[in-house]
Amino acid sequence: STHRSRDVTPDQQTDPPCVTVDYYELMEQNRNTISKMCSQLPRWGSSTSHVGDDFIKGDTLRIYDRITANPPFTKGKDIDHILKMYSILNQGGILVTLASMSWTIGETKKQKDFRKWIDDVEAYKEELPENTFKESGTSVKTILLKIIKQ
Repeated sequence: STHRSRDVTPDQQTDPPCVTVDYYELMEQNRNTISKMCSQLPRWGSSTSHVGDDFIKGDTLRIYDRITANPPFTKGKDIDHILKMYSILNQGGILVTLASMSWTIGETKKQKDFRKWIDDVEAYKEELPENTFKESGTSVKTILLKIIKQ
């Protein structure tokens, strides 16, 4: 999962924004890819930090303006991640995340509660085409969620 925060400089008219990218990633190959991508960010006070391997267990003392993520899907972990990410999002902040489709039809209390919550926060939902991530070795049906914290 990648989590991004944007801090605004005092004079937005002339100074570019400072960008801080904090990310959690278990797989070393993905950490290297993220690091390479972040190295292409503008240098005006930008920083990148791998803050841990496990987002759920990690200390999240910061509040973010933007969060993008691809959380693990097994055993409803995507629900846990999404709820925690929302909790560390600023008012007006935007969360964009992938999720499995299991919560859309599941009958567990957790899945039903999450469906209701998704409706309550008026999330934008877009089912992705089948086999979107086939090249990455998975055919799990996924949905893209965009949530703006009110």
